[in-house]
Amino acid sequence: MLPPYMANHDEALKEWLTEALEDNYSHRHMLHLHPLCPGDEADPAENPELNAMTREVFRKRIEHFDPAGYCGFGLYHVAMAAARAGYAETSWEVVS
Repeated sequence: MLPPYMANHDEALKEWLTEALEDNYSHRHMLHLHPLCPGDEADPAENPELNAMTREVFRKRIEHFDPAGYCGFGLYHVAMAAARAGYAETSWEVVS
């Protein structure tokens, strides 16, 4: 069984479950956003708390977003996560 999702001090989805590692909003990997995209655990109707945590971590990551640091699949992942989080304009900007 996997441990439950946790929020960090910013109320964003915690990247690491250990206190020994801090979240890094400028790092390009977004594996911990799996419940938002491609997964569906962060559905706002079924799990509003997890949805809020994933939206917050995505919002904070997009503040540090530099498309030059991403490959094609990474940009696709950002665009799909943005769309799932409800940030349609950001999603379009990433793929344009």
